[in-house]
Amino acid sequence: MIEIILAYGLGILSIGTGVLVRMVLKAEKKVNQQEKLLEEIQREYQRSVEGVYQHIRTLEHSTSSNFEAVDRKIDSRIDKLDYRMTDQLNYIKSKTLQEY
Repeated sequence: MIEIILAYGLGILSIGTGVLVRMVLKAEKKVNQQEKLLEEIQREYQRSVEGVYQHIRTLEHSTSSNFEAVDRKIDSRIDKLDYRMTDQLNYIKSKTLQEY
């Protein structure tokens, strides 16, 4: 009788161990799936951040180019104004000298 009880207890213990092993394996599978999902999310985030940085660099370059173009136009206009002022000053000097 004791052998039957021990065999019955051993069977229950074996089934319980098998169920636990199966639950652990399923949990491990879910953990692996979640790790893969997390890695994919991290890669997407990294690509997104890199895209934002690239967009910022493009805007900075564009803004810098626009500023350089505006600076060249301003310099050109200053040079023209300087030439006109010098020309007018020379004209006034020549008229003044002619009057004396």
